[in-house]
Amino acid sequence: MQKQLFRLSLYDPNEGQLLTQIQAIAKANQKKFRLLSNKELDHILFSPSLPQEMDSCQIWTGTLCAYEVPRKFFSNFIQYFDKRANIDVVFEVPYKFVGSVGLLVVNQDFDRYGNPLITVENKEKVFLLKVHDLSKVHIIKDFPECCGWYPIEERFGIPIDTQMHSDSTRHLVRLEDASYVGLLLRHASSSFSQKQTISINQPHFHQASAFCTTPLNPALEEPGQMPAAEKDFEALIREAEEALNSLKGKVEEQTIKKIKDLVNAIKLIQLR
Repeated sequence: MQKQLFRLSLYDPNEGQLLTQIQAIAKANQKKFRLLSNKELDHILFSPSLPQEMDSCQIWTGTLCAYEVPRKFFSNFIQYFDKRANIDVVFEVPYKFVGSVGLLVVNQDFDRYGNPLITVENKEKVFLLKVHDLSKVHIIKDFPECCGWYPIEERFGIPIDTQMHSDSTRHLVRLEDASYVGLLLRHASSSFSQKQTISINQPHFHQASAFCTTPLNPALEEPGQMPAAEKDFEALIREAEEALNSLKGKVEEQTIKKIKDLVNAIKLIQLR
């Protein structure tokens, strides 16, 4: 089934079509749309026909990346200082990756209740890009230390390993002398080499387009509706209670009470 794409900024006629990456994350969360991941956008960029609305655009992906200065081990947080915007951007490192090196990466999405996976918390000039489920954060240990042409890994389409140049490789642009936290940027262009460029270095004041689709999570229903799995759970509870009522007078009251206590305990667990 083909995904329906939306140009995110067109949802507000009072704003321009370009967004900073902070604005892109916030607006996608607000509209309950998912920013296209780097892997998805890469597939679109090299498809036979590029969507007309993407032509000649720089595009924020929903792929959030964080890395340290080359060969520096991760501590509890990665902090990127954006000199031109005069802000700090902070990313919390999952405990299991503290002491490792490489690239941390996660795609913007929603949980089964429609809550955003990634949110932005602003305190004065410090922006915390908070991932609410750290199990969704992955590490790419063989992330290159310098810019160049590289093959890409399978899950996120991130450049890895040693330099080589071919039609299937991608041109990585990264900071080589500083840490970084931010969205991965792609270039929709008639130039083949421009489409191959993966930028993980853009300052947070930089403005680009953003394209969205519906969330990946199949359990997510329309806003305000209960997820399908939870509907099924409620139906099972009702059936269990009806079955218990039908047993009255046929089974010892003590047995019914034990089963009813179990049903009530399950209901309490679900509500937590």
